[in-house]
Amino acid sequence: MKKPEHLLTIEDFKYALSSRYQHTKYDPYGSQGTEADRHAFRPIGFQRNQELSILQIRNDVPKEIAGVQWIAFGPNAFNGIAPYYTNVLDTPSVYRDTKEHFDIKNMYWLTQAIATIVDEHPFRYSASVEELKQQTLAAGRHILLETDSEVEKLTGEELQMKLQKANDQTAKAAYDAAMKCFGDCVETGALQIKLNY
Repeated sequence: MKKPEHLLTIEDFKYALSSRYQHTKYDPYGSQGTEADRHAFRPIGFQRNQELSILQIRNDVPKEIAGVQWIAFGPNAFNGIAPYYTNVLDTPSVYRDTKEHFDIKNMYWLTQAIATIVDEHPFRYSASVEELKQQTLAAGRHILLETDSEVEKLTGEELQMKLQKANDQTAKAAYDAAMKCFGDCVETGALQIKLNY
């Protein structure tokens, strides 16, 4: 009988759903194999991903706060995932108010801008993208832990308002991490412009 090495984590799911055949000859961004190898298979975490959601029902907290939706906008190879309580009445505006045209104040468009820059030279920007992923996840987990303990005795609308406030904090942390990544990419890329003599 086989047993898994560990229980699956959110990080495991995010890694799998961001797969582009990293560390194999089939990685479209890799240097292994031939050009044909690198385009032989369609990766899961490819450029046209728009959104990633992982729904989690936690069993170690009261049922009123058990539901969490982990969300990441944009191509999964270049985004960070953040946790949001589901027992709320609204969605943070930076995620909710997506416009048809580019708006840097919206998480969807910000992640699209990052992916557009990073796609051409993923290894040049890999440290910035990795920092985005780590910072988004760490901030979200920290806010969850703090909020879980703060809302133990709350119910009804008071609980929902507190969870909404936590979601707003998570959204701000995720947006700030993405904006920092975007800025780092622009600064790094500006040094590589071909018209630089």
